[in-house]
Amino acid sequence: MTKKGKRTALLQRTEQIAELQRENEELKARLAAPEKADEKLRQSEERYRLLADNASDVIWVADIDLNMTYVSPSAARMLGCSMNEVMTPAVSDLLLPEPVRLRIKDFCEQVAAEPRRPSRSVRELTLETRLPLRDGSTIWVEQRIDLIRDDADRLTGIMGITREITDRREAEEELRASEARNRLLIENANQGIVVVQGEVVKFANPKLAEISGYAIKELISKPLLDLFHPDDWQTVLGYYVRRIKGEQFTQVYPIRLLDKAGKTKWVEMNAVMLNWEGNPAVLALVTDLTGRRNAEAALQASEERNRLLIDNAAEVVTVLQDGLIKFINRKSIDFSGYSPEELISKPFIELIHPDDRQMVADNYVKRLSGGEVPGVYEFRVLDKNGLTKWAAASVALLTWEGRPASLGLLSDITERKKAEEALQDSEAIYRRLFENTQTAMEVVSGETGLVVLANETTARMFGFDSADDLVGVDSLEYLLPEDRDRVATEMAQ
Repeated sequence: MTKKGKRTALLQRTEQIAELQRENEELKARLAAPEKADEKLRQSEERYRLLADNASDVIWVADIDLNMTYVSPSAARMLGCSMNEVMTPAVSDLLLPEPVRLRIKDFCEQVAAEPRRPSRSVRELTLETRLPLRDGSTIWVEQRIDLIRDDADRLTGIMGITREITDRREAEEELRASEARNRLLIENANQGIVVVQGEVVKFANPKLAEISGYAIKELISKPLLDLFHPDDWQTVLGYYVRRIKGEQFTQVYPIRLLDKAGKTKWVEMNAVMLNWEGNPAVLALVTDLTGRRNAEAALQASEERNRLLIDNAAEVVTVLQDGLIKFINRKSIDFSGYSPEELISKPFIELIHPDDRQMVADNYVKRLSGGEVPGVYEFRVLDKNGLTKWAAASVALLTWEGRPASLGLLSDITERKKAEEALQDSEAIYRRLFENTQTAMEVVSGETGLVVLANETTARMFGFDSADDLVGVDSLEYLLPEDRDRVATEMAQ
């Protein structure tokens, strides 16, 4: 049945019940008034029975001992029995199981003990209970119990209306389960969640309490602006008012939050409109950017240090791609005698002494094709003035602007007597960059997920005694359990 059909059926049952109640009151009134015409009484009884016999709800009448005197035919459909069984004790026991009978009897005793008042006490009881069916299944029903009294206000019988509410109860159970799931997600979310209405906080989750430093009860009813840096009040309020007005604009923006201790924290707000308790409100997801901002600042500082190191390095640093020079450092200019404009895009082989060009060219091609090449090799270079200089080169592959390239570190060994020391200096520069940076760095195998290289900063960050202890460790092992699946997915991508 469609939702529209269910609503129509519900309205019809409601109208039928209302009609039954009116007829019932009229019938009781007529029974208590002997002067009423018997014909009208008979007609009323016929209408009452016609309605009862055709109602979709089960209508039943019992004496004060709960012995059934009438059960409407709809009981057969509801309980899965035949019409011949409707008035049998077995069906009576299905319709009124023992717990329900006890509750009705208690209610009757309670009403009977009440003093008689002109206004009369409420004589109606509503129960929701499960009814077991013969096939072993159960249904949820609502039992509405009315007490029948005579002119002397004595209890003479009981009338009940039994309506199946299985669909409603299942919907309510699903709603409760959904609410429980949503509550669990909200309470354990890694983002702050806040609902603002009338420029005050109406709801906050534990993560927002953690970010702000306030307890949840302190946040509720707190003015919105009290949570933000005074310099950002105009921005926050402007966004809030525009969103309440229904204007369309960016949903995500960074802003400064002022926590309970007065500390400024950068957060990212992702806000949308919603209806809260019948009125417009704003739902915002609050992401703490403090860690990210600190990491970005550390990365920027690290890049600046690296740039300074490279520019002031004692070695020539070059990037070669397609046989051309793509990047140089300051030492490259000093070593070659050429200007930056003359070096960039110049074929590197032109700088090599003619007697060494073949060897250098072979090593270059072999390295790009994955062949075996010495880690460090020496060759002669011709500077702009035609002077011959000796260089010890250490070359590595890298991706430059999305394409394969070679990174070369060249040490000027012309005046050095100890080639070993020159070689160590040449190799040490990037090792120092890696080991001394304050940024945690590690190399993880794409196939196994195991750490193959890490710096000491990484070791200290994750509680290892040394960087060597990290080698061979699963890179996900020292992450929080809730982060492992996400990081593994990102690594796979």
